[in-house]
Amino acid sequence: MGLAISRNYMRQLLLSGDLGFRFEEMLKRSYSRWISQGDVAVDVGAHDGLHTRALLDSVCEEGKVFAFEPLPGKYSVLCSLFSENNVFLMNSALSNQGGVAEFVVVKGDLQKSGLLQRDGVASDAGFERISVEVGRMDDFLHEMGRVAYIKIDVEGAEINCLLGAQQIIEESRPLISCEYGESSYVAYGCTAWSLYDFCCDRRYVIYDIFLNRLSSRLDWQEGVDSVCWDYFLVPAEREIEFVEKVVLPERRESAGQIPLFLWRNFSAEECVVKLLSGFSCSESWGVWTDSEKAVMTVSMPKHSPNGFVLNVFGRGYAPREGDIQEIEFFVMDEMAGTIRCCHSEGEDFMKSVRLSVPENAVKNGSVEVLIHIRHPLSPLEAGVSGDTRRIGFALHGISARELNSESCIF
Repeated sequence: MGLAISRNYMRQLLLSGDLGFRFEEMLKRSYSRWISQGDVAVDVGAHDGLHTRALLDSVCEEGKVFAFEPLPGKYSVLCSLFSENNVFLMNSALSNQGGVAEFVVVKGDLQKSGLLQRDGVASDAGFERISVEVGRMDDFLHEMGRVAYIKIDVEGAEINCLLGAQQIIEESRPLISCEYGESSYVAYGCTAWSLYDFCCDRRYVIYDIFLNRLSSRLDWQEGVDSVCWDYFLVPAEREIEFVEKVVLPERRESAGQIPLFLWRNFSAEECVVKLLSGFSCSESWGVWTDSEKAVMTVSMPKHSPNGFVLNVFGRGYAPREGDIQEIEFFVMDEMAGTIRCCHSEGEDFMKSVRLSVPENAVKNGSVEVLIHIRHPLSPLEAGVSGDTRRIGFALHGISARELNSESCIF
């Protein structure tokens, strides 16, 4: 059973110095699994070249890395470190418009320098204002070609940087990672919701650096400005690929096995699942239902006067044009939620449903969930393959958490 620890407590431990994470190493480990030989990667806010080097190692000689760094001193360091002909170094900042702009240099903490002065900088750090070149990432579209990955670390200017890369985002659909924290983004007139709304409008799903999926507004509200500032923005149509290439390998390394339950919040104990009936054989990514009805039990924390929240994550089977798959979820014979999937959304487009679980639904430490598939269909019937299983819902992951007074928001 995993350790139950609240986000607030973990944040206190981080601030006190009693707990620490090597976030840069965690970031490198994840994007290195995503990037392939020959890919194009972009490092915005390259600084000392830590990630530029890791990205170069990932794309190999056949790929390209574009690195942007506005600080003249740091740019000189980069020039001395990289002589490869597939690394392109730019002494400029990136935003949503080009030109020349004032740049605030924090002498005592260069990593907190930016186009605007951010909060959380020591008063004695020392400031200098210089002029720097500013461009849009889209201005480099022709040179970059199809981009696989973008890393953004721009001290609050993330939304402006993303707005200046909209054509690349639309055409390449890259994986994006960025830092996003209140003490920096407020200087640019942004809120906690600015990044979430940007992603929703462009069909991106947010994961935190621990690879927890923050797809709903409640998930994001609980996760943003909490334990970490680092997030992955995953194109929705490539989410299965992200899970298979990044999430599952991390889970295998950390747990030594492939868990069906991929995500859990810090406030919850680790989930345990039992597939009782109506499911096919488990696969590396999860499991298909193989009947009109499927039943599973999920372990839950044993005591909570407010009940629990269960998040179910997966995709419906709608292989033919015009097909619609509807999946209904029942707890204690009451419908708790639905997922509706259409063929037009694409076969790899995954969805999640949030199920409310009253305390009296938990029997012997677990809750029983009935899944009703409206239109189970075999790939053989659909003319797709010779598979005779009557599949309907692909279960990829589940998270469970206690519904406490802090998180009881719908």
